[in-house]
Amino acid sequence: MEITVFAGKYGEAPALKKEHALGLFISTAEHNCMFDFGDKTAAGNLAALEIAPETADAAILSHGHLGAGGGLLALRPRLVGAKLYARESAFEAHYFKKSRWNYKTVSVPKKVSREGVLFTKSFLKIDDELALLSNFKPDKRAATDTRYFADGDKYFVPDTFAHEQALLVTEGGASVLFVGGAHAGLRQMVERAEKTFSRPVSAVVGALELTDKKGKPLFSREWVRNFAFELGKFTKADFYFACGVGDAVFGVLQGELGGRVRRLNVGETKIL
Repeated sequence: MEITVFAGKYGEAPALKKEHALGLFISTAEHNCMFDFGDKTAAGNLAALEIAPETADAAILSHGHLGAGGGLLALRPRLVGAKLYARESAFEAHYFKKSRWNYKTVSVPKKVSREGVLFTKSFLKIDDELALLSNFKPDKRAATDTRYFADGDKYFVPDTFAHEQALLVTEGGASVLFVGGAHAGLRQMVERAEKTFSRPVSAVVGALELTDKKGKPLFSREWVRNFAFELGKFTKADFYFACGVGDAVFGVLQGELGGRVRRLNVGETKIL
């Protein structure tokens, strides 16, 4: 399969713009699939890369944050041949806590229509190549992460990321798991995919929310080191991230995982 990054944080191509967001165009023997849609850079980068959203037959929104779904505002009208899959709660309000009394909206734009969206449950096998998994049991990081919130009955409540889903693409003996931030826990996502299909995940591709939009680490160096150590123990998968792994964090990840973890640049095409 071919995976092209049209929205992401890394790279030096002068014709392409970068942002703290994710957008991937995945081509397999049977499908052209869009996984996430970036935010403000997606439409321009797709044009520069000569990728037409009209050629997609499947489109996946990984979760209800702006960096995953902001680009839908421009791209949704062009997804004329694609079924759009999302968790229903992905279109609800979501917030990022900047300080004690300052909450920033990070929701998918309200103007993005829900009409025709196929809302997914905990598991959906689209066909022999594509499957969607959600309803992940949050890991300890998600349970203690007080940066993201959703609307409660009266007050903001911690986001459980029930609106998050992952895409598993199986082709030619390889099973590749696509994640849009892995807020609910990367290990939980990989284990769920491997348990559901009784086969190892060969690669994980997408974004990993370990740094903010300025590249500042969101977790301690010790936490990241332990996280990477645990990843290396329980799976033999390789990891490719286009966003969320700034220089300091990436160095720690490489210290534990070596060449198994890499960053993908905007405009780069990876063949797996």
